[in-house]
Amino acid sequence: MKKSIKLQTIIWGFYFLISVIAIIIASIWLHNGYIVQNVLKIADINTTYLTQSNAAISFAIGIIFFASIVIIIGAFVIIAGIKSWNYKRVEQE
Repeated sequence: MKKSIKLQTIIWGFYFLISVIAIIIASIWLHNGYIVQNVLKIADINTTYLTQSNAAISFAIGIIFFASIVIIIGAFVIIAGIKSWNYKRVEQE
């Protein structure tokens, strides 16, 4: 059972790191979408760029929301797993 707790903690640690990276990438993507929208307000360019920009912004917001939930869950699992490791050490001594 101890290996299972360690394995789950490590797996959720990877999920946590991947979610942090996803939030960073999605934030950059979101910022670029807003830049495209500001350029389209100034210049008269094809409206397909506006549609693509809106889709990218929506997708980035969804990624940020989902990754935030995974980060919250991952943080709780990691904290509980680390406390469990320390508890098992105290119990065995």
